Amino acid sequence: QGTISVPKEKAFIACLMVLYLLSCLLVHLRSLQSALGRLIRVFEFRRPLFGVLNDIWQFGQSKIVSKFTESQTSELLIALCLTPLAISDLRTQVSGLVTCSDASEKGGGVCKSSGLSPLGFEILKKIQTKDTPLSMGDPSAAQLDPITDPIKHKIAIQVINKPRVLVISLFDGIGGLLAAVSRLPIVVVGFAASEIDSACKRLVKKRWPGVIELGSVTKIDYDCIEKLAKTYGGIVDLVLVGAGSPCQDLSSLLYNRQGLLGERSRLFFEVPRIIELLSHFFSCVHFFVENVFSMSPESRATFSSVLGVTPYLVDASNFTYCRRPRLFWCSWAVSNAHAKLVDKGGYVEVTVKCQKLSPSFWLDAGSVWDPNNGLVPTLTRCLPNKKPPRQPAGIQTASARAIHRWHQDDHAFQVYQYEDHAMVRDITGVLRLPSISERELLMGFDRDYTTAAFSEKTSHRERFVTAAQMVGNSFCVPVISYLVAECLMAEQLIKVPLPPELGLAFKQPPQHWSSHAEFKPGEGETQSSKELVWEHLRIAERGGSDVRLDVNVPFRPKAWPRAGIQSNMWHWKIVHGYAWKSPAHINALEMQAALNAMKWRARSRRNFNKRYLHLIDSQVSAAILTKGRSGSKRLRKTIKKINAYTLACGFYPCYCYVHTSENPADIPSRWGSRGNRFAKSKK
Repeated sequence: QGTISVPKEKAFIACLMVLYLLSCLLVHLRSLQSALGRLIRVFEFRRPLFGVLNDIWQFGQSKIVSKFTESQTSELLIALCLTPLAISDLRTQVSGLVTCSDASEKGGGVCKSSGLSPLGFEILKKIQTKDTPLSMGDPSAAQLDPITDPIKHKIAIQVINKPRVLVISLFDGIGGLLAAVSRLPIVVVGFAASEIDSACKRLVKKRWPGVIELGSVTKIDYDCIEKLAKTYGGIVDLVLVGAGSPCQDLSSLLYNRQGLLGERSRLFFEVPRIIELLSHFFSCVHFFVENVFSMSPESRATFSSVLGVTPYLVDASNFTYCRRPRLFWCSWAVSNAHAKLVDKGGYVEVTVKCQKLSPSFWLDAGSVWDPNNGLVPTLTRCLPNKKPPRQPAGIQTASARAIHRWHQDDHAFQVYQYEDHAMVRDITGVLRLPSISERELLMGFDRDYTTAAFSEKTSHRERFVTAAQMVGNSFCVPVISYLVAECLMAEQLIKVPLPPELGLAFKQPPQHWSSHAEFKPGEGETQSSKELVWEHLRIAERGGSDVRLDVNVPFRPKAWPRAGIQSNMWHWKIVHGYAWKSPAHINALEMQAALNAMKWRARSRRNFNKRYLHLIDSQVSAAILTKGRSGSKRLRKTIKKINAYTLACGFYPCYCYVHTSENPADIPSRWGSRGNRFAKSKK
């Protein structure tokens, strides 16, 4: 019949149990829990029914044995009457009409789609022709930043059977490992990261909302790895472990370094322990460990002995215009397909044959840097301090100008980074240190990669210091892309060598809808829009989550913050904007705006019995609407109305979070601030 529900016999037993309890003068909490458990199982196939049960959950809070209140009795009786609706229709048609709602303190607004935009057609065509999941993507020319134009011809590759990889990043930082592998033609089935820095974790959660947080490396144990194995054990071709263990106690920049005996750098010994645990559960596990080239030969020998491999020396200058010599202990052999390998005794130096971008690709508009002066010094952490460090590196050979700038900048970086040849001349002709965006590009990250870590209230200085620390502690993205591509070749997961330029495939961030806001009339529901909506619905979570989009990894229901959708895949038209009659909490207003959108949809019978997509820029409201209930008494009245419309009209809504800057309904929601007369005239 095309429907799914619990067997009638089980639904009947659940109803009998509830009726029996309603006939009792006193009820034991354990008996009620048993009955409600069965009833919830029935309601799972039509989530709006959950909104019926609210006060009943208060039963047993004061006494284990008690009697039902009037409201609790009413809720149970209504729930029994609604039980026949606990059926999900699998053959419900998909609606191509997408709606969005928004609320401000003064008013609300609703918009509807009017066909696909050129971007929407492009995305739909790509999905249908390549059978590529919506949440995944190749570094195609359409997605690339204009600075990548000179090498587009080299990265135009196609891999039919993409390897499925579980990425595990230890000492993750800002997600440099995932940023690197996302530029390769692979399917990232899961991303687990170990990091303790709160700012870095906040950034990674926003950039990669599907991240599985593992906490400190010292707390990753057998049970933790077993859970990963149960989730991903049968669906991966390769487990890739990347670790950039702390180098502060190893670097020559620290005069009193303690080597592997230091509190931070000795965490390296956690890496082989975790790799061994993974090998118990997964058949194909590969790893790489990165650290500074300036470590002592004794420390390097210890690394090699513990890991059982000889390191490769790869400098970021092979791909970009800054120095960053780093040792990589890889569990696979690097080939000479795109590189020259020279054994230096204790390590192998790798010189990669890579076509670099223009020397000015990383500079801000109007800034100048002379490549004839050499390379930009290694981008290190920013550690401002009024008191200079003891025995600073390079102080003996530093010029007077560099030392003066160094003191003026509170000794934030090494003194040699303040030399004329190491600095950038801005549009006014003043010498300065590389900016945040310039550091991001030099290290291979996309433009404004670190902006998600800051609020609008963060000062410019604080933003610069924190971002410089983040970037200075991270991997150089194109270097990791190159090494992981070599791993795929070594395991024969791909048949042709991948060009090293893939690591330089900078992504161009999509323009926000509000940056070119335009409403266009058109057809409300088109076949192409219906097909694109279906592609979104098929990756939504049945158990209560929004659509998983723009994350490049599978989205988890409990991941926070939510991943947003690109509203510029559709053209939009205003339905109405209105003023509120009375003030209320913003979440209540967002819910009311969503209810008004549903009422508008219910005016036409052709919209009945449809699955559809609704966009909302309140993460709280999107989650509550998807679950169908809330513990907030302030919101219950609106939720019940929404659930009633959903059940009566046969709606199967899928609520999807959209950022405020991407929400077309944000514009009509502001009309209420101009007075009721203006709002009515626009309506």
